[in-house]
Amino acid sequence: MALRVKISARAAREVRQAAEWWLVNRTSAPGAIGTDFAESVGLLAEQPAIGAKYSGSRTPGVRRLFLSRVGYFIYYRVDGTELRVLEFWRSGMPVASISALAVSKLPPNISSNRNASATTTTAMSSEDFLFSLVDEIQRKQRESSFAALLPRERIFYLVSALEAELNNGGFNQFFFNSAGDFTTESVEALRTIGADQTAMLLEQAADVFRPVTPSPNWSERQAQVNAFTEAQNATLESLDRMFDAYRDNLSRLLANFMESA
Repeated sequence: MALRVKISARAAREVRQAAEWWLVNRTSAPGAIGTDFAESVGLLAEQPAIGAKYSGSRTPGVRRLFLSRVGYFIYYRVDGTELRVLEFWRSGMPVASISALAVSKLPPNISSNRNASATTTTAMSSEDFLFSLVDEIQRKQRESSFAALLPRERIFYLVSALEAELNNGGFNQFFFNSAGDFTTESVEALRTIGADQTAMLLEQAADVFRPVTPSPNWSERQAQVNAFTEAQNATLESLDRMFDAYRDNLSRLLANFMESA
């Protein structure tokens, strides 16, 4: 039986602010915030355990679900028969902070500005550029295969998939899901865009599998993950916390790479 959904006034305000900003600045998918939020909350009401436990809150039992297409987190907790949606944050900063940014500061078409320097490309403009790519590359991968992607598209796909998995469920989820099929390639992709800190964390996470390596076969690797000891899981959780510090700005690095590739 589905939980009854209760959305806090704060979360409702943050969703509304995000939807209003998205409507103006994401004309290729103007209704994505409302659609993805509603679908995700409906899924959480049926399967509340799919979100990752969030240790950064003083409120017990808080979890979060990452909406990879729009880059937002839903923070929530279960209270008896209720699913309480607490907050709606952009990955890395509250949505209210993003809404306050002046739209007029964004370049009119960053995707055509290949000479823009890293010092003048804002975090918001990096996200604009990446959003213009994500649907097309994901569609191409679904309809063909990973091998059909161009080298630069493979790097984009690998880094985006890694970040989505780590934001949602940490390294354990990355290895458990299909993104972990490309562990070695993901390390190489991170180093290619200059995300050396994240590449190092991923290598350390892969070392947890020793004396073997993460299997490139999905079902075999899931069996490996399911057999982890408490110590192995604790190591991955420690690496999750290090990743949460976001020493590498993956969106900025990936945008810079895709502009120059």
